[in-house]
Amino acid sequence: MQAHENELGDFVLHMDGLANDFLPDAGRWQWRYWGKGSFTPMNATWDVAGKGEWHDSTITLTDLSTGFDQLQYGTMTVEKPRLILDKPVVWVRDAQHPSFSGALSLDAGQTLFTGGSVLPPSTLKFSVDGRDPTYFLFK
Repeated sequence: MQAHENELGDFVLHMDGLANDFLPDAGRWQWRYWGKGSFTPMNATWDVAGKGEWHDSTITLTDLSTGFDQLQYGTMTVEKPRLILDKPVVWVRDAQHPSFSGALSLDAGQTLFTGGSVLPPSTLKFSVDGRDPTYFLFK
């Protein structure tokens, strides 16, 4: 899939997979995805790659790596931020007992300011826990 938006940028996203007797919430669909693009507002290019599956009522993101070459905003530039999974993101789409959970790490290189200040590389580890991708808490 290719798309372009004048203010936000453009991207190319690929998806490949295998489905066995699959309908939403029944059967199994395994996939992998990869792509790249640009994010014009922050003068950045990005990439993404990962794997996952939808098995019956459970959607699992088993592998994710996505990042930017930089994020530039105003007087600040963050070098090479990247988001990866520490623990799979799992969404159980059960009407009686829905759940959504996972753990991620956001690694970033130095943060530079035009006035000369520098923040060292950093890592933010966090988890998500809730009932679905629209209703969860960060921890």
